[in-house]
Amino acid sequence: MKIEIERSGGFAGLTKTITVDTKDLPSEMAGNIKKHLADTKSKSSSTVMSKKKRVADSYFYRISGQLGKKKQEIELNESDVDDELKFFIDYVFRNY
Repeated sequence: MKIEIERSGGFAGLTKTITVDTKDLPSEMAGNIKKHLADTKSKSSSTVMSKKKRVADSYFYRISGQLGKKKQEIELNESDVDDELKFFIDYVFRNY
């Protein structure tokens, strides 16, 4: 499964997008990101809050992937990212 991460905002306000295949990730990390994407219903309230809480110079993330025939997407402010997602995002931006 291909995962796309878009990071926007920050001090310079730049947008960077990286696409990575879960086959290229450590298996536990791939499972965690699939779990987060499958659980977008519980993320919808934090997605709405994130847009309201956008803080100057912070990052805003959009993580998306195709699960079956349906595209799943998570949108989070930097302050809403949990430890698993933060580790995943940091790993991808460091290695790809």
